Amino acid sequence: MSICIGIDYGGTQTRIAEVDPVSGELGELVRLPSPELDTNAKLTAAILAHIPEGAEIGISAAGAIDEDALVIDYAPNTPIEGPTTFGAELAARGHRVRMLNDMRAAAQAEARYGVGRDGGAVAVATYSTGYNCALAIDGKVQPFAPEAGHFIYRGELPLTCGCGAEHHLEPYVSGSGAAWLAQRWFREHPAITDHPILVAAGSVESIKAYHVYRAYREDPTAEPQRSIREEQVRAIATSITMVYALYNPLDHLVLMGSQTKDWDLLFAPAIAATAAERYPGHRIPTIARTQLPEIGVQGAVAYLVATR
Repeated sequence: MSICIGIDYGGTQTRIAEVDPVSGELGELVRLPSPELDTNAKLTAAILAHIPEGAEIGISAAGAIDEDALVIDYAPNTPIEGPTTFGAELAARGHRVRMLNDMRAAAQAEARYGVGRDGGAVAVATYSTGYNCALAIDGKVQPFAPEAGHFIYRGELPLTCGCGAEHHLEPYVSGSGAAWLAQRWFREHPAITDHPILVAAGSVESIKAYHVYRAYREDPTAEPQRSIREEQVRAIATSITMVYALYNPLDHLVLMGSQTKDWDLLFAPAIAATAAERYPGHRIPTIARTQLPEIGVQGAVAYLVATR
């Protein structure tokens, strides 16, 4: 049996590991700093140093993927200008290579190694700086990831999406959105200089989501953390309902991404709201946080195996 290598290419890190194709178990994980690999030649050379001869390679990456050409046509958060070609270059060196969008890889990972390993319809939604979802049915990832973060959502606290448009869902469920809302609140209240969020961050521009969430845990009645948390819970509830309505009937919904670290603060109340206000015709799936440690790496290999 060939060695299977999974690669998860992102804006911060490129993560590489051998993955057992049957169990999904990970070998040693290698982390390469993506910002330093700012040309196709540098990126390909760095990856090749960790690829054994004859290995099969699965690649997960954010952005617009040409699966046939093994090229990332557009990756919004990575340093290479123009198409990213390391997948095609690995294939040209004799490796069997498969490449897919990172959300579809996550759905394939859960379908093969996670909650969907016994079959059924499994959706995965990610919550971090962005938001999106994907679906796998009976072990096979479906050929669409809808860029759901850019569906229209009109929050009570106005936010501009990272894409530049107004009234998109993505910033309301993201850590970036929490930080932006807090920064704006302090700019509108310049006389307040001793607030715990501002003191912890050091400056308005340095406020991050974790400053907001920590302040909420310490004092859930104070502003701006109270309003920001309420806004995000509403938006997350909307996003969850949207996924299981979009893919109904759905057996499992798996949530992932950095925002899910604050599960009790954001996701538990959002999930409760979806159950309380649901449309009776929707099947409510099981909803849980992923238990896969490297879902992008594992999903890349899961897809590699599924397309043999």
